[in-house]
Amino acid sequence: IGKLWNSPAYEPYAGHFEAGLKAALPEADEDQLDAVRLLTMAGGYGATSSASDYLEGPMRSGESRDAALLDLAWRRFVKSGLASGGRVAPDPLSPAGLIGDIEAGARLGRVGWTLRRCVPVMTDPRRTAEDVRRVRPMLAGVRHELEELAALRRRQHEAWRRDCHPRAQGAAAIERLVKFVDELLAIPEAAAKDDEWWLILRLALPDYHGASRLTTKIMVDDDWRQIASGCYKCLRHADSCYYTVTIPFGSATAPSAVRLEQHGYGGQGAAYFEILNRAGSLVPAAIRSCSGKVREPEALLRDDRLLAWFGHDDTLTTFMQPELGQAVSAVEVAVTAGVDLGVTRPVVRSTTR
Repeated sequence: IGKLWNSPAYEPYAGHFEAGLKAALPEADEDQLDAVRLLTMAGGYGATSSASDYLEGPMRSGESRDAALLDLAWRRFVKSGLASGGRVAPDPLSPAGLIGDIEAGARLGRVGWTLRRCVPVMTDPRRTAEDVRRVRPMLAGVRHELEELAALRRRQHEAWRRDCHPRAQGAAAIERLVKFVDELLAIPEAAAKDDEWWLILRLALPDYHGASRLTTKIMVDDDWRQIASGCYKCLRHADSCYYTVTIPFGSATAPSAVRLEQHGYGGQGAAYFEILNRAGSLVPAAIRSCSGKVREPEALLRDDRLLAWFGHDDTLTTFMQPELGQAVSAVEVAVTAGVDLGVTRPVVRSTTR
């Protein structure tokens, strides 16, 4: 690692990666090396058991490209004859052990991309019975793959990391994914109900190193109700500072206002938000109040390139003075009925601004 850091030019794939690849797989031919190169370079989608991690708006062009690249890499890998077939090598650092670990990671990455496509459909408040029927076979395939992967990771742990704690940690995470998929499969084959909602936030974070925390509340029957709180960073969207966060919630009554509260390292930009269920949509109508450090809150009233900015401009300032990041900046926005789109299928909105 020290040699890498002190290299005149850090080019892992051009130099050090190639040397390591050939050293790890000394008997592989060039076609097999190409297959492993492609599989390690193709990025999977981080599979988690939280629906919100998949609700980042429609798949961006970069995501579609990465998913297609992993599918292509997987087919080439299988064709190369290197696939383990579920066997676990005794030595994790042997060629077979290294390939088996890469292979399992790629399989889980492909599961992540499938869930990225399926979860938004299954949780969409405007989904139809036809949408559920279309996606269920894909989820059933994911469940079968996860069961195989859990068993494989358990065998790998026993062979390679028997004395490590916790035992079978990889398998346990995958088993949580199986339960998550079961919850999705349990969604009725019917249209969504009127009490199912999405709040769609269009956010921006120009400073990649920022770590702002955003709490979202809705007013229902004159009471504030928190529906989400988290650090929403665009880690998977490094090609653009704009990104989308979708928050599902249930409510028998339509919200009358939204409150966004921010604190933490650096600032947070918000361009717009909208709330929808199968009956219609709600959009920003007026700024009710502001507190703390908020700039241009009126930008939230239009879906354009302008941003309301919460907190400090500079992440370093709040890093060096942590007490600044503890202050809460907030905006309350009244909402009104949006244009009736007159559709029954899920609405696809572009995140390109």
